[in-house]
This record gives sequence, C-alpha cells and structure tokens, in this order.
Amino acid sequence: MSGLHYKDEQTQIHSGLAAPLVGFAILILAVLGLSAYWWNIARIPSCSSGHLKLTLGQPQGAAGTSYMDAILTNSGAGSCKIAGYPTVFLADGSGTIQGLGAATSFEKTPTSFTLASNKSAHALLGFPDETSFQPGICSAASKLLKVYPPGQTTALQTSFTQYSCPGFLVTALQPGT
Repeated sequence: MSGLHYKDEQTQIHSGLAAPLVGFAILILAVLGLSAYWWNIARIPSCSSGHLKLTLGQPQGAAGTSYMDAILTNSGAGSCKIAGYPTVFLADGSGTIQGLGAATSFEKTPTSFTLASNKSAHALLGFPDETSFQPGICSAASKLLKVYPPGQTTALQTSFTQYSCPGFLVTALQPGT
C-alpha cells in the first residue's frame, strides 16, 4: 500500500510540473516565431527606383486646385518596404527642374508598409491653378513630372504638363491606388 502512495505522489509531482513546462514551451515557440517574423521583415529591402513604375491617376478638380495621384507600382519580383513622402518636381523637356518642389501635406500620416510585387502605393499631388496667381509667380509649363521615392536619389518620370505654383503639394504614400 505504501508503494501505491509513493506512485501517487510522483504522479502529482509530474502533473504539477507539466503545466509550467507546457507554458514555458509555448513561450519559447512564441518568441522564436516572433523572431522569425521580425527577421523576415528586417530582410525585406526598401523599394528602389529601379523596381518601381510611375503612373498617374485621373485628375480631379476642387476650388482652384487640381489633384492627381502619383502611383508607384512594385515591378520587382519580390516585396519591398516603403514609407514617407516622395519628393516631387516638375521639369522641362531636358529634365531641368522648374519652380519649387512639392511641399509636404500633413493630411495623411506616413506609415511603413510592404509593397508586394505588382502592388501599388499612391501619394496625392495638388496643383494650384496658375490663373489664380500674378504673372511670373508660377513656373513655365512643365513637360515632365519627376518623382523620387522616399530615400532614393533616382527619379521616376513621366510626361506631364503643369505649372509649379505656390501651394504645389504631395501627401505621404499610402497603400493601394
């Protein structure tokens, strides 16, 4: 009978250790899982100009300002990270910048996000109507729109005719088109 009593104590000891050990194992697996997740996130490169394509959305007008999305599409094979404000200029046919670059608009909060292959991000551009200004305030009409993705020194460009006037603005990049 005393042998049976000893066995019950061992079962109770093992049972008492099982819950903390299972909890500890779950904690270790969770930490390893999060580490792998963050490791993979850290390995995703920033979106480079060489892997992005620039297109323009449809123009929309409002009270003396026209708006249009600058759409950056990941044309690379893998995902990339992007965040912040693109730097935007208008330029003549030879690429010489005309007027001032777009000022940052704080309407959208900059966020970091992953852009999968063939997925897009957009920034809203605002162009004040040049007829609202005295002659000489706005630049000559552009031939190109130059967009530098955040952190990049090579511009994406497309044919575009517009004037650089005070109030020319760009919002932070947001996922989607």
